[in-house]
Amino acid sequence: MWDFSQKIDIKLGGKKSLEALSYSGAFDSLAPTRNVAIECVKDMVRDGANRSAKNNLKSGDLFAQVEEDFDPYEKFKDLPKLKLTEKLEFEKKSLGYYLSGHPVLAIENKIKNLRTLAIQQVTNDTQKASLVCLINNVRQIKDRKGQPLIFVNFSDGTGSMDGIISSDVIENCHSVIKEGEIVHLKGLVELDDYRSKELGNTMFRIRIREAKAIDNELIRLIKDVIIDVQKSDATSLEDLSAKLDSINKEFWLDGSCSLNVKVMSEQSEAIIDLGDDYKFSPSLKNLTYLEDIFGKNILEIKK
Repeated sequence: MWDFSQKIDIKLGGKKSLEALSYSGAFDSLAPTRNVAIECVKDMVRDGANRSAKNNLKSGDLFAQVEEDFDPYEKFKDLPKLKLTEKLEFEKKSLGYYLSGHPVLAIENKIKNLRTLAIQQVTNDTQKASLVCLINNVRQIKDRKGQPLIFVNFSDGTGSMDGIISSDVIENCHSVIKEGEIVHLKGLVELDDYRSKELGNTMFRIRIREAKAIDNELIRLIKDVIIDVQKSDATSLEDLSAKLDSINKEFWLDGSCSLNVKVMSEQSEAIIDLGDDYKFSPSLKNLTYLEDIFGKNILEIKK
């Protein structure tokens, strides 16, 4: 443990390093959750910068030495937990890569109806593909005729793949083909001879004909979302109703996606349409918000 009994002078570089480490997850094992670790480091940096640390300091930071009966995390008990997507965003920003998983895998239950297959499922028999992927890098050149040509590399947590966007398609999709964006790609699959020879393994690429922002596709395609009461955090229909009432009314002001509830009994199953008062826009943010309220991965999403 670090001893804060002596004065500490935290310079700008050290402050940024500590904050980056907390966002990356380096201190996760020292605190109950990563959001607590982040707040603790903020406390520590502030105390060090103010040169106010003493033997009896009760800042609640990760490393302070405190009395045995003092809980350094008490003031952080009501902090909301970070979602996986938030953790991944912090990791990418601080480390340059994802440590806790892959962003597409983090939203897999929400996008499975948008794609025809995952990258690892592409075979010699695959002619067309509809993929949901994270854009890793983008490179634009000019072909022999002087026309723009874009090469992209993307991944989905099961593998990575290259894509080519020709000049006649670029205008319709250049705004969404950006590094770090999750997009819905459609196109023709072909053998990538160059990478296959380079890696000594059969590799494929896709000639991209369409590229859409993932939120636009979710909002366009998803018509119904079902909450399974048995799988949710709601203990009863009354509890579920109370959770619905806790949602800000503005959530239901925009969108045409219907919210339904699946109720099971010993002998039957019923799907209850909650009606026009509970229609919403099924963006990633809104679907994740519903999961935060009712439980992880409890949504059944219908096209």
